[in-house]
Amino acid sequence: MRSRDDLPTVVTRALGRKNPALTGFLDPAHDRSTRHAASIGDRLGISATQREVLARDPLKKLIAQFPIHGADRNVNHFWKSLNRIVVVERIDAISNETWDQPRHHINRSGPTKLALESNEVETAGENRRVMSWAHGTTGIGDAACPSAQPDPARELTLYFAPGSTAQIDYGVPGLQSFIDDDWVVVATDYQGLGTPGIHQYTVNRTNAIDAVTIVNAALELNVGAGKRFGVIGWSQGGGSAAAAVELDASDYGDLEIVGAAAMSPGVPIIGLKLPGLGSSLAGNDIPPDGHLFTILAGMATAFPDTLSLDDVYTNAGRRVFDQGWNVQGVHHLSDSLGRAYKHEGQVMAVDSTKLGAWMAAFTEASATLKKPIAPVLVLSDEQDPNGPCPITWQRGYVDAIKALGGDITVKSYPDDDHFSLPQSSIADAKEWLTARF
Repeated sequence: MRSRDDLPTVVTRALGRKNPALTGFLDPAHDRSTRHAASIGDRLGISATQREVLARDPLKKLIAQFPIHGADRNVNHFWKSLNRIVVVERIDAISNETWDQPRHHINRSGPTKLALESNEVETAGENRRVMSWAHGTTGIGDAACPSAQPDPARELTLYFAPGSTAQIDYGVPGLQSFIDDDWVVVATDYQGLGTPGIHQYTVNRTNAIDAVTIVNAALELNVGAGKRFGVIGWSQGGGSAAAAVELDASDYGDLEIVGAAAMSPGVPIIGLKLPGLGSSLAGNDIPPDGHLFTILAGMATAFPDTLSLDDVYTNAGRRVFDQGWNVQGVHHLSDSLGRAYKHEGQVMAVDSTKLGAWMAAFTEASATLKKPIAPVLVLSDEQDPNGPCPITWQRGYVDAIKALGGDITVKSYPDDDHFSLPQSSIADAKEWLTARF
């Protein structure tokens, strides 16, 4: 169904802390022979002095090849746990995979950039357990890139926490615990966050492929990562985790996924079929909900041949989108959207004749397309039944997987809302995932 001709994966390290030394990119518009003939250093914009230093760097052996599933696959954020430290690297994986038929849920965002930072690598063990963290909603552009935030390799930091100065939620819940127990922890930014193009927000399958591909990246680094891994995700990332056990065999390559722990999973087709999201789209006065607004943008980006933002945005909504998608995180964008709605009227208005195409896209983008190949644990926040991912959505996903014959377990947290759930449930998620290895 598809052919693959992957280019070398470039893995190197920057010169100095938080120094975006590698500022160029490989342009996929060039043919293969041109790309191979060009100097990697010149193509990446590395100066001669920088190349001389990099040639002496202990990470020079990390220039390697491995299969990346998707055009210009954005691996971009790798956290390797080494005993008591975490090394942060942003990795560029270039692929010129071609497809013989449309697969819109695959990232087509264009060339990726590389900027990374790293500490020295310590000796690692072998065949270590790998946990891939799939983060929650941050936005759909560069302002929402987790690895671009201050000190990104840290415990989950919340926008809504008292005294927080964070503009988005970022970090990994329970990170130190995983490190202490000798796990390798990886976390993707997802396609479009920190790289060109609009992020395919809540396109579960695209996000899941990112969460799996970065595990392949870990295998290319000297950290002792094993080929068996699990995914833990929250909210948007919960949907990513759910889809991570439903991908094609070629998406895993030599990897084996042992399980997925989904915290308050956001699966768009479930939401569309239930009261709330579905009724909003069918209404005459759609509330200025930032999550719905960006879901529509993500879907239109993933399915450009059949969907258009003109199907669902008013002129006011389009202006907010055009000016804000890349420079505002989800909460900032939501505030801009609310103000526009108050002063200018509706920001979303759905062309009812196009709903069929949108429903088809939501279906193809979502988890619940087939029986999961590994067990799933759903960790459900139940303090607020109408939170960002309502209880009905979470239960709807569980029911769908049960109907497919999947192995699924549910653990409820009646005293937690959407934002306290990760910290409250991560120990249970870790214990459950550990038992899968």
